[in-house]
Amino acid sequence: MKELGLPSSIGIAPNKFLAKTASDMKKPMGITVLRKREIPEKLWTMPAAMMHGVGDRTAEKLAGYDIYTIGDIAAAEAEEFVLNFGEGGRKIYERAWGKDTRPVDPEAAKQFKSIGHSRTLAQDAVSLKAVRPVLSEMAESVSRRLKRKAVYASGLQLTIRYSSWDTIQRSVRLPAPLDKAEDLLYYAVKLWEESWNGSPVRLVGITGTDLIKHGEAHKQLNLFSYEKDKADWEKDALLRNINEKFGENKLRRGFGDGSP
Repeated sequence: MKELGLPSSIGIAPNKFLAKTASDMKKPMGITVLRKREIPEKLWTMPAAMMHGVGDRTAEKLAGYDIYTIGDIAAAEAEEFVLNFGEGGRKIYERAWGKDTRPVDPEAAKQFKSIGHSRTLAQDAVSLKAVRPVLSEMAESVSRRLKRKAVYASGLQLTIRYSSWDTIQRSVRLPAPLDKAEDLLYYAVKLWEESWNGSPVRLVGITGTDLIKHGEAHKQLNLFSYEKDKADWEKDALLRNINEKFGENKLRRGFGDGSP
């Protein structure tokens, strides 16, 4: 919160499942310790639908068996529960008792499949003109992070959350792996124009997906545009060198009409 302005909540527990559950108990700025001896008091009283791993369909099926809380799951006969809900039911049943044997792997954090940025708007947006500066800023942020990780995005996803809290996500496969902010903005705007229903928007987000490492990405060059591609690559390399030497964002490309 101090360094990035991001509200955070922390869960401390003997395993991943209980720690994740604990982190949801005091949002947005809380620390919760969940001990195994506290499971009947803190975990079993929660609705089954709030249990991590239980989706809407599973919650409906549970209700069909008069199971409404995590405590109801724990009170069920284990083998009968697995018979009714399959092998996935075994995991649900074990977690209802606070069991989770998954190891904690710090290296897993380095394995990422997407890079995104979202923002809640100061005022609900009711036009592209109002939201475009925010999209531009997020495209810049995603572009910087892609370049820092030495990857390109092969796809782009736009998230729109309306003031009604209805949320939609629309994505597009990019014609070539990209990491430039102006390209990301161009396709984000296209997705906005194709997807926005005209209602006030509270939050927008841009995510680069299907990431490819530098050196593994390829672009089909066009006979009539390869010289421009070569010039763009040289300009980008120059910008990276200047920013690495004098500090990030000392020099940036200007955005024209947003076309790639």
